[in-house]
Amino acid sequence: MSPIEITGPLGCHIWRGATTPRGYPVMKFEGKVKLARRVIYEQRRRPLQPGEIVKMQCGQRACVNDAHMEARLR
Repeated sequence: MSPIEITGPLGCHIWRGATTPRGYPVMKFEGKVKLARRVIYEQRRRPLQPGEIVKMQCGQRACVNDAHMEARLR
């Protein structure tokens, strides 16, 4: 079973796997637990620079749709 469910009018990819206590999706990647949106952003777009974070344009904390991601300085 996939940890992602595609739902809603915006086409959000809602993460149904592990999350932080505040509800941010996390995954094990290269032996470490990392924020899923950072891993997905870096795999599909480009490496993040120091100080950059990934924000979701849809406003859904559990969304991991890379089309909704935007890198911003903290």
